[in-house]
Amino acid sequence: MVIRDAEESCTNTSNGLREVVQPTPAGIYPVDVLEDDPDGHREATLTYYASLREGARTPPAALRFPTGEQVKLEASSVCLCTVYRDDPQHKLLVLVNPQDTKTVVAVYVKESWWCTEDVLRTSDPAREGLMEVQAFGERIVLFILNVVIFGRSERSLDDDAMFFLPHSAKERAKILWRNGAAVGFYTTKRKGSLCGDGTGACYLLPVLDTVFVRRKHRRQGLGTAMLRDFCETFSEDEALGVSCPISPAMYQVCRQFLLAYPEERGRLWEVEPPGAWGQRTSIWLKVQLQQARLGEWPPAGLYLAQELLGFILQPLVSQCWQVLQMHSKGKNLQRRCPVSMLRSRELNSLAAFPFPWLLHFTPDMRALHRVHGRCVL
Repeated sequence: MVIRDAEESCTNTSNGLREVVQPTPAGIYPVDVLEDDPDGHREATLTYYASLREGARTPPAALRFPTGEQVKLEASSVCLCTVYRDDPQHKLLVLVNPQDTKTVVAVYVKESWWCTEDVLRTSDPAREGLMEVQAFGERIVLFILNVVIFGRSERSLDDDAMFFLPHSAKERAKILWRNGAAVGFYTTKRKGSLCGDGTGACYLLPVLDTVFVRRKHRRQGLGTAMLRDFCETFSEDEALGVSCPISPAMYQVCRQFLLAYPEERGRLWEVEPPGAWGQRTSIWLKVQLQQARLGEWPPAGLYLAQELLGFILQPLVSQCWQVLQMHSKGKNLQRRCPVSMLRSRELNSLAAFPFPWLLHFTPDMRALHRVHGRCVL
């Protein structure tokens, strides 16, 4: 339903309000008709917002929804939201429920009020599956999914630490379209892109930064499909990151994905920017350790334990090899490469690794433990 704020679509109600109601033309939604003109949208939005604040509309208008609910159009019931975190000039005007200010009931786009759900819909049959965000209208859909749907209406108590800020104006993202509606999205950080404002550090690997699937579409394999698409997009890269922290639900997605695609187990890492070796943790390792704590360790314990240790020892082997090369050239090892340089996040985490619990699998594990001890100490 589109609710146009025009005099010809208004009727006076018994309480003195002007009721603004206009049915949606068949198959018309903002993402399909909005011009790629963010500056024009900003000017129209600010002009309309100024008229609300000045009280220029007398009597005040009210929006009536299919549920029969009415919301008065006045400055106290609308909110200007920043669309991009790195460009505060671009705003989106939303109408909130006076009884529940966390609930956004309509969005002002193309000089009309649209129900929130209509902003997420499309009549274009070509919009199906994962599609890269390019046009301005798609940026608005991304904002609604990220800030309004996840940040307000579908946010649970368990998500308090996982709040998503507005994306940047050039954020690389894909929206998941399904049966004419946007049901999820994911964003990525490209290798070589800046880690953030005010820093010269750049990502050392492609990183899956944010992922979201709407509540009623979960447990249908959509998260796994997005993770698969991410891996296929960067198929030439040897290592891929997932931004830290990873939620418990996302760990389950990673587990299902890595069980289905074992060839990806060595590529996926939980990372902190910029993603150096000391800032990476093997996701497959963490998934398996979590299973082990729950008593779900698989029968092939020796093979799996050796595989997991390989993930942890990979940075150590690489750096030890560099040290040996330096030593073979007669360079001063103590001055050039102190032992402390060998201590990465993965190596320090070995102190808490449950070696005594794993050693019963084979005597060879004890030997590997002793070798590791000599390398670090």
